[in-house]
Amino acid sequence: MQKYIMKTNREQQWQAIEALMKDHGATRKNISSCHKYFFDGIDLGGNFSLVDKFVFYPDPSFDGWQQLLDEGVGGPISDADFKTLNQYLCGQLADYFFSIEDQNYYFQATFGDVYDSERKFPLRINNESSFRKIVLTENAIFFILVNRFSRWLKGKEKVEQGVLRFNYKYFETLLSVVEKTPFSDKEELPDETIDGSVRPKILRAGIKTILKFGVMENGYGIDDVRFSAARRVTEIMMDHASELADLKLFYERAIANAARN
Repeated sequence: MQKYIMKTNREQQWQAIEALMKDHGATRKNISSCHKYFFDGIDLGGNFSLVDKFVFYPDPSFDGWQQLLDEGVGGPISDADFKTLNQYLCGQLADYFFSIEDQNYYFQATFGDVYDSERKFPLRINNESSFRKIVLTENAIFFILVNRFSRWLKGKEKVEQGVLRFNYKYFETLLSVVEKTPFSDKEELPDETIDGSVRPKILRAGIKTILKFGVMENGYGIDDVRFSAARRVTEIMMDHASELADLKLFYERAIANAARN
């Protein structure tokens, strides 16, 4: 298999990370420690957590990360940290300014082309002989895909995000297995989905954002790339509207709102 070549510009990525760290009040010593680890893999005693090391690792490839997990952790990886690694490879590395191409590569290598509840995580944990199952539920994966995609549609953030637009088939296979509560028009929704992974109201807002952009006239307040992606995801959801509670109602409202604007 041909080795994947990273697309993220590491210098530009670091500049964005450094600016973010300064915005959050990081000290010069802390920034210097992170810089040394980011480019050279040298830990200057910065008290890096596993998740810090993962996102700052100088070789952010599956081979590099496996070496980190095998040799550079210094103790057992907790279940909470393992879940975080799952989330990172599901599109959350956007927060650390990885290119959208790399985010998509990580997603597809980790989660595949279609949803599979038995799929294994691509990195071995705690020097175990076998690979663990992915711990993100179907609802959690769906939420990350929808949330990041809707934020990308709005275009208000500097990070590249929204791997959903490269994974329509995967998204469609989720629609038959996700909890339908976020598609309900009820004013009061449960605080969490049954599996405890998602707040339905937040997910519902993301779904409505996609519909809003998906029914716009091309060129009105959105560029062609976003318009086409929003339209495609809207079409996929509407193909399954009969199974998705009040989605048809949301769609009709989106069309009415677009007509008024």
